Amino acid sequence: MLFQFYETSEGKDLVYQELMSIKQEKLRELVKKKLAYYEEKEFNQFTRGRDLEKIKRTDLWELKIRTSPPHRALCFLIDLSQMLVLHLFQKGDGPIDGSDIDIAMYRLKDYKIRK
Repeated sequence: MLFQFYETSEGKDLVYQELMSIKQEKLRELVKKKLAYYEEKEFNQFTRGRDLEKIKRTDLWELKIRTSPPHRALCFLIDLSQMLVLHLFQKGDGPIDGSDIDIAMYRLKDYKIRK
């Protein structure tokens, strides 16, 4: 599964900026390593496990990056071999915050308009 990071129409890689904003270098490197690990998987391997779940009533998928503290990537499935990472963030307690979903949905709408 190839992961692409969302870029604005001006070419700003906002997801990369979110990744680099993780202050602890060890944690940031672990998140990168986990993303690289997930890239080796096929879509059907994800859906059998608990690492990737569809978010109801949206086109978004939640990729669970199992770190401490936990991180999440909200993604859009381009096809069975490619995912667009729209938003990367540290997960708090409870369900994903609506503002994180809003960010991903805004970026997805922008992506679809430009494609």
